[in-house]
Amino acid sequence: GTPVSFSQIRKGDLLFFDTDGNGVINHVGIYAGNNMMLNATTSKGVTYSTLSSYWTSSFVKATRVIQ
Repeated sequence: GTPVSFSQIRKGDLLFFDTDGNGVINHVGIYAGNNMMLNATTSKGVTYSTLSSYWTSSFVKATRVIQ
């Protein structure tokens, strides 16, 4: 895919996170627009999540795979 800055993300972009803070990407979400992403967890399954400070602080990169 094509790298995208956080300020330029669009619906469908993949968002990569390092939630452990150890330099390893360990979570991926799909941007859904309006500061929301599709997010899958073992406890809740697939849900919409707000891109809160938790997510933005662990954000590593975004990639656009659909033009």
